[in-house]
Amino acid sequence: MIELLGASYFPVEWRGKTFIDTFDSMLDGAQEISIATGYCSEESIAKLVGLYEKEYSAHLELIIGMHYFEGFTQAQYDGLKYLNEILQKGERGCVYLANRTKYHGKIYLVKYFQNKYKSIVGSSNISKLNIMERVFDNDVFTDEIGITKPLKTFFSELRDKNCISLQDVRNEDVKIQNDRKLFENYLDVKKISDEKLASLKVLAEKSKKVFEIPLKTEEKSNLNVFFGKGRENTANGITLPRDWYEVELIVPKSITGETSYPQKREFTVYTDDGFTFQCKTSGDYSKNLRSAKDLRILGKWLKGRLENAGSLISGKPVTESVLSSYGRNTMKMIRLNENEWFLDFGV
Repeated sequence: MIELLGASYFPVEWRGKTFIDTFDSMLDGAQEISIATGYCSEESIAKLVGLYEKEYSAHLELIIGMHYFEGFTQAQYDGLKYLNEILQKGERGCVYLANRTKYHGKIYLVKYFQNKYKSIVGSSNISKLNIMERVFDNDVFTDEIGITKPLKTFFSELRDKNCISLQDVRNEDVKIQNDRKLFENYLDVKKISDEKLASLKVLAEKSKKVFEIPLKTEEKSNLNVFFGKGRENTANGITLPRDWYEVELIVPKSITGETSYPQKREFTVYTDDGFTFQCKTSGDYSKNLRSAKDLRILGKWLKGRLENAGSLISGKPVTESVLSSYGRNTMKMIRLNENEWFLDFGV
């Protein structure tokens, strides 16, 4: 069987199966998973960490093909090392980096009992396992042995002849990118000009309506929703971890009770590092604060900055020590006017 996979983003409506749903369905009954991808993301690494921390048993070999040459963010590199530690500790696999020649292909090959295989080949990097960016990709799913058998041979040669295991990589040989673009390719987040940001900061300094929102570190809520109850795939019964950047802040009643606090509605926010997106409040006393279009956006902004600062590793919980390492445990929310607010999480 051969099927074309796609994505449904405005303005093109895709009526067939998608990459992420197909990949998730392939996890059921898997014995071995072989993935070769050009690029990875913090979200996709965290998804694999969450899966394997829940004792998922399939043996995983993951090849990252481009980052050794072009560089990692600190969060990507630390997250991959953490994933590799989990795999190595349980003898469930290994992470590899292409270190002789760049590899830009995308292969997802899964082995089952009786030597049966399913595969996806196409243009989707592993970042598409869990990401907010809206970029069109097309892939092909097939279980035909005429394709899966050569893929298995190719993957083995790519691993053995062109890669180094992550535990054998020297830290000094890894390039770390310091100027990360936090929201690149995210259509629901816009970058604002330096001039506008400067004027907004002046307005924020003059505002008399300032709230210090505490960033709580409960085990399975607020910043740590990722560690709450996962989402069960009803088709195969596998419980997948929640999205890494999924965040909904619970704001104290002492703040939500203020008349100037936005009550159960949507509003525009501007951030101290120059982004703008929509947020909303909901729930009893308007205690739930989240991004409006996608609740991962606010989480990306908060946890992404913790990661970029080296205070948080993808797949690990946000703790008081993480916030202490970063330098603050609150997010400042400043009223500019009725429908616009300024968010400050700088240190």
